[in-house]
Amino acid sequence: MDMIMGGVIVESPFRVGVDVGSTTIKLVVLGEEHAILYKNYARHFSEIGKALQENLRQLKEVVGDAKFSFALTGSAGMGIAQRIGLPFVQEVVACASAVRRLIPETTTAVELGGEDAKITYFGDAPEQRMNGVCAGGTGSFIDHMASLLSTDPIGLNALAEKGKRVYAIASRCGVFAKTDVQALMNDGAEKADIALSVLQAVVNQTIGNLAQGRPIGGNVAFLGGPLHFLPELKKRFIETLKLDDDHVVDVDYGNYFVAVGAALSDDAHEIDMREMEACIARAEEEQKRRTEKGLVPGNWVRTIGGFYGTVVEVDGDVVTLATPLGDETLWSKRAIAAIEEPPFGSASVDEESGSDVEQSDDGRESEQDSAEPQS
Repeated sequence: MDMIMGGVIVESPFRVGVDVGSTTIKLVVLGEEHAILYKNYARHFSEIGKALQENLRQLKEVVGDAKFSFALTGSAGMGIAQRIGLPFVQEVVACASAVRRLIPETTTAVELGGEDAKITYFGDAPEQRMNGVCAGGTGSFIDHMASLLSTDPIGLNALAEKGKRVYAIASRCGVFAKTDVQALMNDGAEKADIALSVLQAVVNQTIGNLAQGRPIGGNVAFLGGPLHFLPELKKRFIETLKLDDDHVVDVDYGNYFVAVGAALSDDAHEIDMREMEACIARAEEEQKRRTEKGLVPGNWVRTIGGFYGTVVEVDGDVVTLATPLGDETLWSKRAIAAIEEPPFGSASVDEESGSDVEQSDDGRESEQDSAEPQS
């Protein structure tokens, strides 16, 4: 990229990072001194291919024909990187790299994503901790709890601003949390108090499940979409951890840090849009070939709309799919996204057992102090 600085044209290569998470996709284009020249954050609603194509279209408008370094990251980024033959950076590594370069004063980073939560300790005893298979206490958990209150996460945050009482809500399991929230609603609890309690439950889950007694102190950075877009959630963390302003790291665009880390990675590959489009075209052709080969009776497939079914029959361009209950539907071959089995989950006894939160004597309400875990 050519930039004009003080009337002098200097050469400045682009650095591009794409973070494909479980619920969102983030694109950043960096210029001189790691300055963000372009950024885009959007939910992909499980249509990752469509969202990626849209982001690459926007990228082309920014970089034109210029060369740029490129890397993918995120929970859904590895498969894409493998298919198109471009580098992948593990998201924990990418985030830690961005923290060290951009906010080196950070002692501990707390990051919440769509379906994951992480705590990274820096300094003399570096350590990284991440949640397991359960998405309790993450962005998806917040989405689900917000829907129970007939709102979205931003609306939940607005409600929480008005909350005054904190109730105990299970956060390790969305099913248990739903039961607690519905019980509170049936008992006439204020929506604002329930919203505040949901955010406190996220804090309790993150600190209790990930920190497990190790103090979260020093200079703490709060990263990820939920902590960027929901200031009340960040406030609950700060109050629970008893942090003063001097120990809260000021972070610009904390929701893009993983993408920034990918862009800054030494593993990033230099490419231009023509090469990128060629890589994608080859990957799509290979995916089409594999899909055609896999369209045989009995195989599971996933459609572009996220429907799973088993192949019953293929007649020209029409594929007959059956649900587990035996219902049959007709689909165009163009609607088949992949030969893929449904991601059936299995509940872990250890995840579901045990008490998630301490209940007060009335089984419902707890005071603010008792709801706060020890940091």
